[in-house]
Amino acid sequence: MQSSFYRILSVAITLLLVAALGALLILTLRSQPATVIVPLPTPTATATTMPTATPTPAPALVAEIVVDAAGYKFQPLAGFAVSIQESVAKLTGTAPDLPVAPSIVMDAGPNAAFGMRAGQTLEDVLAQYADVLVRQGDVAVGPATAQRVAGQEAIGAPLTGEEAGQPIAGRIVVAQPDENRLFVTVATAPVERWEAATSAELDAVLASVQFFAPDATPTALAEVAPPATATITTTAPAATATPLPAIRATATITGVTILSPTATAPAITTTLPVTPLITLPTPLPAI
Repeated sequence: MQSSFYRILSVAITLLLVAALGALLILTLRSQPATVIVPLPTPTATATTMPTATPTPAPALVAEIVVDAAGYKFQPLAGFAVSIQESVAKLTGTAPDLPVAPSIVMDAGPNAAFGMRAGQTLEDVLAQYADVLVRQGDVAVGPATAQRVAGQEAIGAPLTGEEAGQPIAGRIVVAQPDENRLFVTVATAPVERWEAATSAELDAVLASVQFFAPDATPTALAEVAPPATATITTTAPAATATPLPAIRATATITGVTILSPTATAPAITTTLPVTPLITLPTPLPAI
């Protein structure tokens, strides 16, 4: 009897403990806030839009200039001063905020005038010019590369150096219009200006160059009275402007004025002083 009583008591205590545990569990669940599991959104690939490159406008060229005595013609750049002396043409750009103005100098003539001897190549002539430029100032000439000017074979090399305390960059180009003549171009500008504009401006001018047989006995078409300070005025042509006739430089002149009319308003002109010509060294010393 006693053992039965203890078994019944043990079962009763167990049931009470289970009931108490259940009540505690229910109480705990009721005291906790409801939790909602929100699924994370599926990531969606977003297309990346690349910025559209803004095309750089091409340099503006104006009326063609014909240098009869040297057998070449070209279109100068709008806003550049132009000086012609015999076979040499010099284009000088504006740079009021810089101590050194951009310049492009072109010259053409017989091989002998440039020191080119029989059997020499354009590479030889370029090497001679590079030597002269290096000796004249703080200039270094880079490796040469082949190119073409007016459809003729040419060779060019980059220039780096310093002028008036200003780092400069540029390029020298030597072409051969025919077996008896050479065409040499030297362009320089402050480094930032060269990279931003002058390099492309040189390409545009060279792309406009054409060669022809030089006039052995040129005759001036008009008398040009050189002023005390020679000037040139150039204006970029409007899209609908009438093309200007070529200017023939058949005699030594110190300045040219180029006016390009616009269709809707008077031309806006900029007058610049013509700086002294940079004469290319000729003849060149033998290697």
